[in-house]
Amino acid sequence: MTDRNELYRKFGPKLAEAITEAVLDQLNVLGALVKPAQAEITKQQVMDTIFDKLEALSDYDWMAE
Repeated sequence: MTDRNELYRKFGPKLAEAITEAVLDQLNVLGALVKPAQAEITKQQVMDTIFDKLEALSDYDWMAE
């Protein structure tokens, strides 16, 4: 099984962006089904939320190398 450090060291920013966009698309599809009049979640809202979450996470051990 691949550990957390190894996995994220290999894939990086492009994978993170693709996952973020895919999740955003699905959230907006589901949101439209639940509340059709609800405004779509924007990329900027997602980026702001991710930034806030990143600030709260501790660094990986390899980041100090």
